Amino acid sequence: MDSPGYQQLVLGNWGDPAATVFPWDQFVSRVRPVPEYVVASLIHNAPQRTVQVTASRLDPTYQIGARTGDEAATGPQPLLPIMDREIDVANFSLEGMLTSIFQPVEGHLVAGIDCGASDDPTEILLWETRGQLARCVARLQLKRFDYPAQRTAVRVLDRLFRPSHGWGLDATGVGSALEHLLREGEQGWTLDGRVTGYVFNARVPDRNPETGETIEDPATGRARQVSAKELATRLLEMRIQRARIEFPADPAFLAQFPNHTAEIGSSGARVFRNTADHIVDASRVAMLRLFDLEHGDGAVAPVLFQVPRGLGRRPAMEAFA
Repeated sequence: MDSPGYQQLVLGNWGDPAATVFPWDQFVSRVRPVPEYVVASLIHNAPQRTVQVTASRLDPTYQIGARTGDEAATGPQPLLPIMDREIDVANFSLEGMLTSIFQPVEGHLVAGIDCGASDDPTEILLWETRGQLARCVARLQLKRFDYPAQRTAVRVLDRLFRPSHGWGLDATGVGSALEHLLREGEQGWTLDGRVTGYVFNARVPDRNPETGETIEDPATGRARQVSAKELATRLLEMRIQRARIEFPADPAFLAQFPNHTAEIGSSGARVFRNTADHIVDASRVAMLRLFDLEHGDGAVAPVLFQVPRGLGRRPAMEAFA
């Protein structure tokens, strides 16, 4: 009777969807006031030749009293607007706009990108690392921007935040095109050697998400294989359970994480829903990048002490060898 399905479908209560990956009670325990956090959304309206820009920061007085969708969630809102403008493209500078919205954050950072195309948004997250803790300090959503413009946005954020732990990118589909442009670079800047493209449906050796130790299949004595997406999900689950991650009270985070679901496929592995998960995927690749730096080939020291150079995209079967 306590199951999400019974609560929602039988009793009609708000709550976790059936087969949620990140249950609300666990997730919300890691939502924290992150004073540096700024979120911006840029939408390119080609027919009108305008760019809609909205930006917000967290309300430091906001207290989470209910999950998104509950009636009790009405009232004070978690975000305070700092910009809401529609700008003619003739007067719009992507670099100038992003520089005016985002401010550098001190410390060591890692970034994650989930690339979209057309109406499918691109999500870029910046995470500050404090020892074993990762906390999201900035988010940029781009909609209907072409790949060269997305590269420009990444270049600007890279120069603003200087993420010493580099960039992770979902290169499963359209992200491969953006990865190519990021390695190619522009204006003397490149992410080559500082970005790792992850193919989520690739099979990789299973590893303990906390220690990096390879997990053997008892039937074969060989390393058990999982998808890169499964491994990334375990990294997020471990961080939530070990209190090693902090999420902002951004309504998009509050909606996407608890509503992200998975089913058990015919092989016995989880099959994740691929809708409304862009922030989740951007978080996945950022955590994979940190894990790869510490436990992947070429890692020579814990990530919180040293960042090995030259880690880039590798063949799927060698990604975590």
